[in-house]
Amino acid sequence: MEPVAGFIRLVPFVLAGGLACGQSSPQREFDVVSIKPYLPAGTTSEACNPHGDPVTLTRTGCTLEQLVKLAYDLKPYQVQVKGPAWVDSDRYVIQARLTRPSTQAEMLRMLQPVLAARFHLSSHWENRQAPAYSLQVASHGPKLSPAVNTKQCGAVLAREGILKSDCLTIDDLADTLESFVVKDRPVVNRTALSKDKHYQVNLEFSSSDDPAAALRSSPPFRISLV
Repeated sequence: MEPVAGFIRLVPFVLAGGLACGQSSPQREFDVVSIKPYLPAGTTSEACNPHGDPVTLTRTGCTLEQLVKLAYDLKPYQVQVKGPAWVDSDRYVIQARLTRPSTQAEMLRMLQPVLAARFHLSSHWENRQAPAYSLQVASHGPKLSPAVNTKQCGAVLAREGILKSDCLTIDDLADTLESFVVKDRPVVNRTALSKDKHYQVNLEFSSSDDPAAALRSSPPFRISLV
């Protein structure tokens, strides 16, 4: 795997341990929940971006598989979905409201019974070992531009081969690589960069259709930050 142009590289290694564990049932319920199809205007679309406030949970452009990952706090490689093709293709806007404030993390957990009821989901848990990538600073150091627009930190705009964000932490970047680029294994932040700083990201990427090619081909995988 080649260095990421400018500042980081992805290094394959093996991460051992449990990848999923059960969570207790949410104690609170939403007062109102709306789930509608997402129909983006133009070629750029929202990639399950967060919106909302302490009494409202809003996610825009999410597939059902992404909503399951959010509700159970799972990464892409932790979920194996069996079902029709639309589970990972059809996208939705979900809006849920409370009468009393709550954290976003708690509201995401409250999605679990909503998804089970609306989509008739069933699930089980298991532990397993999996390969992983390490996100590291390249030998010539990081070259990241600090975030200027911090109104929607964590939001990502995506289209084929391109990811953009006005405001991401280095942990957000690792999560973004897991969600949209690597997908089949963890990306562990080993950069030692400050987790509190926010950066602008314009990510262009390409990869083989074969997930295993990243460990076989030369060069198998390219990412550039521009």
